Amino acid sequence: LDSISTKNAETRPFYLFLTTQIMKDSDGALSEELGLRAKKYLEQHPDLALIFLQGNLASSTSISIWAKSIAGEINIDCEGEEKQCAKQWYDKANKKTSTKNKQTLTELYRQVSARCP
Repeated sequence: LDSISTKNAETRPFYLFLTTQIMKDSDGALSEELGLRAKKYLEQHPDLALIFLQGNLASSTSISIWAKSIAGEINIDCEGEEKQCAKQWYDKANKKTSTKNKQTLTELYRQVSARCP
């Protein structure tokens, strides 16, 4: 899981792809950890994640997979304040997101928010 934060631009897409595949079928503690890592990664390196989610290695469902994972983490951490926490997460990521990736971030946020009560 630490490999998604690699500084190696050549291997990073592979690790993001692998993480996405694991997210697809994970549950329990692994799912929680993946959600936490995805949420933090998008807060710290939104353009790297969003470029991956728009790229060749990502499938048409990758944004949905990441949204489900991030929403799961928000629902655990922010019980009773899920929508507010989702908006705070979006705002934090949005500050570091380049203009060309803002539409993808907004779509991801829309899907995260839809999964929060």
